[in-house]
Amino acid sequence: MSNENKILFTHWCLLVGVVLALIYWFIESILDAAVFHGRDFSLELLYLGDGSELWLRAFVAGMFVFFGIALDFVLKHLRDSQQEQNRLIEQMKKHTHDLQERIKELKFFYGIDEISKNEETTIEEILEGTTLLIPTSWQYPEITEVRITYKGTKYATKNFKKTRWRQSAEIIVDRRPAGAIEVCYTREMADEYEGPFLKEERNLIDSIAMRLARIIQRKQAVLALRESEARFEQLSKTDGLTGLLNRRGWNECLADEEHRAQRHGHSCCVIIADLDGLKEVNDRQGHAIGDELIRRSAACIQGEVRTIDKVARIGGDEFAILAIECGEHAANTIMDRIEAAWSVAGIRVSWGMAMRDPNSGLQQAMAEADRLMYEMKGNHRKRRSISV
Repeated sequence: MSNENKILFTHWCLLVGVVLALIYWFIESILDAAVFHGRDFSLELLYLGDGSELWLRAFVAGMFVFFGIALDFVLKHLRDSQQEQNRLIEQMKKHTHDLQERIKELKFFYGIDEISKNEETTIEEILEGTTLLIPTSWQYPEITEVRITYKGTKYATKNFKKTRWRQSAEIIVDRRPAGAIEVCYTREMADEYEGPFLKEERNLIDSIAMRLARIIQRKQAVLALRESEARFEQLSKTDGLTGLLNRRGWNECLADEEHRAQRHGHSCCVIIADLDGLKEVNDRQGHAIGDELIRRSAACIQGEVRTIDKVARIGGDEFAILAIECGEHAANTIMDRIEAAWSVAGIRVSWGMAMRDPNSGLQQAMAEADRLMYEMKGNHRKRRSISV
């Protein structure tokens, strides 16, 4: 309490005491005249002798002043206690409100983490999930509508429409605006920090925008990495000159088809083909002409096999063909077409063909086709060599 308030408080207490003393003297005078007939009420009541009336009245007045001061102190203590209690209640309400807001924020970010932690979840699914989660984190979820825009695509709650009670935040990805979050109330509410929105809600929408930007960047990095890995994996199985399977790709393909043939029991055929005279072409005309011969040979094969068949370049001038779910008659038809294409292109080739034996598998068929190919090359003449 300041000094001025203390002086004012004392004056009021003295005034109350004087007023109470006057009231007391007035009542005593009436009692002296009406009841005690000129005798003094205080002296009669307390059995005091003459000459004590002035001191008695001073004592009574002092008691009233003391009572006024004591009463004011008690009332002031009660007022201060009530004010402190009200302050604590308001403080508790504020803390409870702040805690509830933090709980809503934590629930939101937990929900986002649950959606995005699965590496298979797409950016579109994350944005759709975020749109549905945001209203539950705002002060009035029942009138909160949300729209997220990302690269021109919009993800919105069912009843979204832009109103004048709106706040937004940009989504910045790689230092460039990529989209925005918009939160709208569908009816007017009391003004808070930013229109009807709390300061905590401004902080929250900014945090959501930053969190989404980080998630998008991470997802994009993962997608790019997977695409790079897929391209690298594909390149590691592809022959750079012809675009056919290379030896690694061929071996994997042969193993996969062997498993399928064992499960389903269908027949397969392996054809091994080797260009005749490639070394002479390289020596006389150069490797560029030899490479062109290899590419034309590959094109002849690819143009005549079926879509399901597999073709590989497994050596410098050696090709392999896997005719899938193919019987002997169909395999001969395929080879007739390929030979005709080679003939038109003026390419001489030695080849061998073998059907898969269920008891020995495709690896043995490949070995047999390779043996027959070398047999044809050794004889310097073309002939069909089929081992069943």
